[in-house]
Amino acid sequence: MKAALTGLRRFLADRSGVAAVEFALTLPLLVVLWLGMAELTQISMASAKATQAAQSVADLVGRYTANGFADPQGFADLEAAAATIVAPLPTAAGNPGVSIVSATLNANGGLAQAWQCTSGILPTNFNPAALLAAAPTPQNSALGSVIIVTVSYVYQPTIDGGIIGPQNFVATAYSTPRTVLAIPKPC
Repeated sequence: MKAALTGLRRFLADRSGVAAVEFALTLPLLVVLWLGMAELTQISMASAKATQAAQSVADLVGRYTANGFADPQGFADLEAAAATIVAPLPTAAGNPGVSIVSATLNANGGLAQAWQCTSGILPTNFNPAALLAAAPTPQNSALGSVIIVTVSYVYQPTIDGGIIGPQNFVATAYSTPRTVLAIPKPC
C-alpha cells in the first residue's frame, strides 16, 4: 500500500507535459477568436468600401462636363468604378449594385426625379422616392439638379457555416453637377 501511495504522490507532483496539455486545451479557443476577429475586420471593411464606392461614384457623376463623360459608356464605367473600389473584397455580376438618380429642382424649389439608372442587386426595400424626400435641396438656384447614388454590396463571409451570414451594406451619397445644370442620363 505504501508503494501505491508513493507512486500516486509522484504522479500528482509530476509537472512535465502540463504546458502541452494547457496549449491543447486553449488552442481551439484561440483559433476561433482569431478567425472571428478576421471576419469582423472583413465585415467592417465591406461597410466602409460600400460607403466609399457611393461617394466616389457620386463624385464621378458630378464631374460630367458639357463635352460629356470621358467614355460614351458612362454608366458601365461607373459600375466598374464601384466594383474596383470594393476590391479586394469579392465581387460578382450585379454585386455591387449601383443606382444613380438625378433629381431636378421644380418650380416649388422641391426635387423631382429626372432619370434613374440602376444595375445589380439592390435591397428589396429600395425606394428612390424616399431618397428624393431625404435629399438635401440646393440653396443656390443656379444649381439645377442633385445626384443621388446608392451602392449596395452583399458580403459573403469567408467561413461558411459561421455565425454570421451574408451581410448587405447599402450606402447613399449626394452630389451636384459642377459644370452643367443637369446631367443627362448616362444609361
